[in-house]
Amino acid sequence: MQHERSNFIYENGEWFYNDGKLFSSKIERNELCPCKSGKKYKKCCEIKNL
Repeated sequence: MQHERSNFIYENGEWFYNDGKLFSSKIERNELCPCKSGKKYKKCCEIKNL
């Protein structure tokens, strides 16, 4: 599994991909979630991916 935090730009009524930061495919359950929610991974996106 691969995770990316992407940045987009809105111009002239359209969204364009700007860049992104890739995260390790192995996220430990007690690390902060890469989605920047401030929650631990096990309480955030790990639940969504089950």
